[in-house]
Amino acid sequence: MLLIADAVVASGDPAGLWQVVLDKGGDAYVATLRLPDEHDAPLLLRLPRRTVDEAVLAAAGIGLEVTPEGYVAAYADGGGVGTLARSPLSKLAANAVTPEALTAEDRAVALARLEAELERALEVVRRARDS
Repeated sequence: MLLIADAVVASGDPAGLWQVVLDKGGDAYVATLRLPDEHDAPLLLRLPRRTVDEAVLAAAGIGLEVTPEGYVAAYADGGGVGTLARSPLSKLAANAVTPEALTAEDRAVALARLEAELERALEVVRRARDS
């Protein structure tokens, strides 16, 4: 069992207990192994957050789906975790077209591609509704 952020991690070894927390800057995980009979941590690991996050996300098998209600949902394949995140499609589209998301050079091309993809998606919905 691995729970991040001030969580205890069961190592499967009754002789020790792992604790994994984010460091103060949030750029690394600090894993500490504590033995039951000792007060000092005999083992301390500092793991780059980006490396750990990429490995965990790759292993989790994150999937995306558009729900019939117009939301985009992220979920972990298998494992019974359920929905990890959910956002209305309109909110995602609004975030995609902000000045911060588009450079001036790419704006026209990117917006044309987005519009074309949304039109294709809308056509799929209309065909389903009319059938």
